[in-house]
Amino acid sequence: MSSSRTRRTALVAATAAVILSGCGAGDSQTAATVGDREVSMASVDRLARAICEREERQYEETGQSLAMERLRQTALNTLTIEAVAEQVAEEYDVRPGAAYGRARAGYEAEAESLGLSEEVREAYVDGSSVDALLEDVFLGVGRSLLAEEGVTEASEQQAAERGIDVVRTWPERYDLEVNPVFDVRVEDGMLRPAGGASRVGVAVSETATSAAATAEDPSLASGLPDHLRCG
Repeated sequence: MSSSRTRRTALVAATAAVILSGCGAGDSQTAATVGDREVSMASVDRLARAICEREERQYEETGQSLAMERLRQTALNTLTIEAVAEQVAEEYDVRPGAAYGRARAGYEAEAESLGLSEEVREAYVDGSSVDALLEDVFLGVGRSLLAEEGVTEASEQQAAERGIDVVRTWPERYDLEVNPVFDVRVEDGMLRPAGGASRVGVAVSETATSAAATAEDPSLASGLPDHLRCG
């Protein structure tokens, strides 16, 4: 990976920290609302299942498992950031370019080679392509604004930084609301379980609550019922 691409990736991560800056309420079918976009509970579950299908073979080989709560958290973060990117693109009349198309094609081929089930393939491709979407949107926004400012020979790094500057003001203009059933807190720009409460799809029990709060610990995840863990 080139140094310029590495810097852009770091900028994307930094931007996510600004985007994911608040929590709120929602109905039982809505996981989050970002501006005028809704992230449904169903879409979060589909992406979580897609991630699980991708990882299951490795988990089977190592004898490990992961709480589905952890995968739902990843899915929620991904879909929230995707909703922001789509609205930024609309606002500035920017369309994803060839790099995004190539990324999607690559993930479509990957989904097929992995043998992912048809019901989660689209979710897998959409979720996996979010980083490429962000890069294209931020570059497009940055180039457009720099051109308006008279900068005609901007580097990709300059364009990316300018585009991300736009997103830094996003929370001031658009609300982010997360369904309280997720019981989340914001840490390092990511939505993480706050602990001490039941989560989406996680039974109210000591073992389930512990596995959700410390989802990286395979010994806890392995004690969950099959439908609450991956692997």
